[in-house]
Amino acid sequence: MNNKILKYSISLTILSVFALCPFAWCEKVKLDACITALENSYGTMKDISASFKQETFLSIANRIEKAEGKVYIKKGGKMFWDYTQPTPQKIILDGENLWVYLPDEKQVVKNSFTSFSSHIMADLFYGKVNIKKRFNVSFLSTDSEDNSSNIVLELFPKEYNPTLKRLLLEIDPVGYLITKTVLEDELGTKTTLMFKEIKVDKGIEDSYFTFTPPPGVEIFIPPKF
Repeated sequence: MNNKILKYSISLTILSVFALCPFAWCEKVKLDACITALENSYGTMKDISASFKQETFLSIANRIEKAEGKVYIKKGGKMFWDYTQPTPQKIILDGENLWVYLPDEKQVVKNSFTSFSSHIMADLFYGKVNIKKRFNVSFLSTDSEDNSSNIVLELFPKEYNPTLKRLLLEIDPVGYLITKTVLEDELGTKTTLMFKEIKVDKGIEDSYFTFTPPPGVEIFIPPKF
């Protein structure tokens, strides 16, 4: 009797292992395939543009700030964030310099390319980030009613970073394009970016990333330390 009970218990254990492991293995395969498809999608692009809406929750001030505009990214370290609301602002990377232009204040800040903290969409585009090497990643159920079929990845950095505590990526499963990002930092600040009208490899002109300060604009160059 005891041997029968023991064999029965062992059989149940084996069945449990075979029932659980394929699911976990399958999920890992799906996750790895998703990450690879995402990296390949952006890595093979020549350029990408989109309209965006941005919401930033400032936990310290308990305030939400909203903005919107268009973004253009091109191989060669070129990027242009053109904010149109609530006030005009242009952030331009020409491949060498970073320009932050505030038209209403007639001021522009000129800095080095390396001083810019890029968005993960741009990092993927330029091949600067290996997601699995830099983050612990898992699938997350979407709460978006309009994009219920989209994939949502939850990312936690493997190394401590006060400016990036948690990151969500919402991805279109057809073209593996990022449609939404949510970034949380150590202070509880949450920045959400929603992308629409995404266009890939349409031949964005280099003129989008060329900036010449207009006459009468004050140019500020931060000191180097």
